[in-house]
Amino acid sequence: MNVLWNGQMKIGPAVFALLAFLWAGSVSGADTEFAWQDRGKYRAPDFEGTYPLDPDASSRLEMAVPALERRETVGENVFELIRKGLRGLRVDRQMPALRGFGNSFIWGRSPQDPRAIELMYHASASTNSQISYNAIYFGLSTVRPMTDSILRALVEAGMRSEDPNVLSRIAWGASARKEELLRQLQPYLESSDLQRQRHAEALRQIFSGEVEAFAWAEARAKELAREKHSGQLEEIRGVLLEGDSAKRRQTLELIQRERISLIMDESFISAFAAAARDRDAKVRDLATVTTGGQWIWSGRTRANQAPEAIQLMMHLSHDSDRQVRYNAMYYGLSTIRNRSDDVVDRMIQMLMEDGLDNRDFRERITWGLRDERPTVQRVVEKWMDGTDRIKALFAYGFFLDFFGEKPPENATVKGLLQTPEEPVCQILAFGPTEGWRPTSMDEYLDALRAEIPAKQVQRVLWTHSKGPPFAIVETQDATAIKSALLKSPHFKIAFERPLSVAAIVTVGKEGGFKALDLK
Repeated sequence: MNVLWNGQMKIGPAVFALLAFLWAGSVSGADTEFAWQDRGKYRAPDFEGTYPLDPDASSRLEMAVPALERRETVGENVFELIRKGLRGLRVDRQMPALRGFGNSFIWGRSPQDPRAIELMYHASASTNSQISYNAIYFGLSTVRPMTDSILRALVEAGMRSEDPNVLSRIAWGASARKEELLRQLQPYLESSDLQRQRHAEALRQIFSGEVEAFAWAEARAKELAREKHSGQLEEIRGVLLEGDSAKRRQTLELIQRERISLIMDESFISAFAAAARDRDAKVRDLATVTTGGQWIWSGRTRANQAPEAIQLMMHLSHDSDRQVRYNAMYYGLSTIRNRSDDVVDRMIQMLMEDGLDNRDFRERITWGLRDERPTVQRVVEKWMDGTDRIKALFAYGFFLDFFGEKPPENATVKGLLQTPEEPVCQILAFGPTEGWRPTSMDEYLDALRAEIPAKQVQRVLWTHSKGPPFAIVETQDATAIKSALLKSPHFKIAFERPLSVAAIVTVGKEGGFKALDLK
């Protein structure tokens, strides 16, 4: 029996041809089939002609993204919702939308839905690199078997791009049809345009496996940076060390755009550290990304990861700006090899801060720790043995998730677990008073840290991305904070709530505010 619900269809192979025929006529104008299925002819992907600009559909699609990622129904025809809503979707929701869509209907699915493939086929030609890359990553590169039309579309996408993420994904996706892929590339190898011919030759090497895409991209970027910027290095160093925020930002954007860090040695780390102390959070963020990416992420062994850069990432993981902290973790701490206990401790601490309400933060940290199990266990058990009940319960929950089993018995945690509904701490959120208008989050947090007792200052870094700063503290510390802010001209307690033993364990295990019941 075939079942249709909200545009998502569970069907047998026998009816796929009929569905393809019916839907292809409405979407692509074909008489008999989808563009990606064509044989003997080629209809190029057409993003502009397939995806209209429909602000209302984009708003509905934005609301549906969480359900898409969970592979749930979205309340309307999901294929039409993607088609009408993707083009105008917020940039930061485009990847999750395509990820959820591709994972639901193409990647690893059997059978793969031809309607979803058709939409990904046309999306791959978007001039928006976020859309085109993710249409390839979660869509075309995972189609099995690939048609000649898909192979040609992938080659065309490769000819438009020098992004190693795109090129490596094409090579991976089409590895089973490597010879056919190279045949589709042949006309470009014979081009009279020397620049196109040169790029096609680079693709030939990548697609054939002779060269790895990221190594090719780095070598090319390094060559271009040396040709254009070798004579500017000392001037750049001076701006990073002593320039004002505007000059530093402009210079850091140039470094990132032109990949000038590829021709810098470790003596430049101190200059980036100076920029990372700038009052402008964007300057600090740019310095963080470049330093972590160049001197930690790119180091293939621990010996090649600069200690000075690791120290800087540890410092920036405490920055007042959330994006800076995220990138210190993403480009720095999560890519360190053979971490010390201090680094692992800081990464788990970040799970209790930003990772509490940011799933990407949590997933990146746990990904980074995947090969450090003995160190993670040592650090987590130390947390459970400590006097901080919040950290002990959080560590217990994290152990359950990370190791998939119960930790060794701990007397303190065992005693707390006997009363799971017992309040063990409180959550406090700090809002501004009606008469105060801070000009930035830095000013806000600096003022807050100056007004609360010194013992609780470290807790203020628990910053919610869509609300006021908050802290999760023991009950006696909550009383001290509230007393300190009682007559504050700047702050008030926006809300407070007791949290149980079970809630903290769940947060450690799953992350997210859902367990805290903060409606």
